[in-house]
Amino acid sequence: MTRFMISIVPRQRKRPELIQTLDMLLGSLEKMSPKLSFSDTPRHISLQLQFDDKGQLDSFFESNEFAILKGAAKALATHTEMSVNGTEIKNILNK
Repeated sequence: MTRFMISIVPRQRKRPELIQTLDMLLGSLEKMSPKLSFSDTPRHISLQLQFDDKGQLDSFFESNEFAILKGAAKALATHTEMSVNGTEIKNILNK
């Protein structure tokens, strides 16, 4: 089992736009990872996806959904953290 997690701190007044983008992606993301969890707290928004193997995770990283997620995080967040199996992924937003 491979777990991907993203935690996003939205820019002031950009939370509704970020939530709208995530809502748009949720259906497709659930097809990729049936074990998806979404959390929206006053401080941050987090999304966790579980994949059966690394190949599925790699496919996710190459998907349009991941590109949209990265773009939304870049444009609408003040801070974003991503990790795979608890290990932080750095500089992935710049790719």
